[in-house]
Amino acid sequence: VYLRWHFNYWRKRGVCGPQPDLLVGTFPRTSAGQCNLLEELHEIYLRYRVSQKFVGIFTARAPKLFICDPKLALQILTQHFKSFRDNESSQW
Repeated sequence: VYLRWHFNYWRKRGVCGPQPDLLVGTFPRTSAGQCNLLEELHEIYLRYRVSQKFVGIFTARAPKLFICDPKLALQILTQHFKSFRDNESSQW
């Protein structure tokens, strides 16, 4: 129950996204070595790009916001970047 509770993070916030696997999150095929992360991200993008500007995903158990709309991504990267201080790029 505890493991599944954590994966309600995006659902509680009203953000849709693919159903995560209990142990490996949103990327089970990457974890199994069947494809790389970019291939799975591309599949998520193709599935949600028309209906959603962003979706909630999980890398292992960590929630991440995946931006599908290029205009929104540009706005975040140029105008609101400081609001997202705990992002992957800020660690470089």
